[in-house]
Amino acid sequence: MVLANPDMGWVLYENYPLDQGPGSPTLSELPKESFPEASAGHAVEHFLQFGAPAEALALARRSAAARGDGDTQIALCAALYRAGRAGEAGACITRVQESGWDTPQLHAMAATIFASLGRNAEADAARAKALARNRYAMRLYPVTPPVQSEMVSML
Repeated sequence: MVLANPDMGWVLYENYPLDQGPGSPTLSELPKESFPEASAGHAVEHFLQFGAPAEALALARRSAAARGDGDTQIALCAALYRAGRAGEAGACITRVQESGWDTPQLHAMAATIFASLGRNAEADAARAKALARNRYAMRLYPVTPPVQSEMVSML
């Protein structure tokens, strides 16, 4: 059976029920060995948009441990930022920049994170790099702001 989210395009090949009745596992509760690394990035994107920040961060950390590429690290930075850990997100995005990774998504994420930290010169430089590579980068790669703590319990 396939557990899938057609909106995000990820699939999980396992024998888990599609109906989420009592006792059915949720995506974040699936055993580690049944969670393909290739699907982890899509799951992180899904939880960043629709899930609780703590769930997104846990999945992003797991994905980054399994696959250390730039896109996975960028997702970890986004999860840190979304979880209200802007300082850690800033350090994370700086490491990705220093690694030589060079994508519009990286620079758009850096611009948002640096702006939130008041590092305006770095934010402006990152925004300029993002827009030089793709004039729509700031719209294509938005970073959802941190969730207010009083709203987390509602997710």
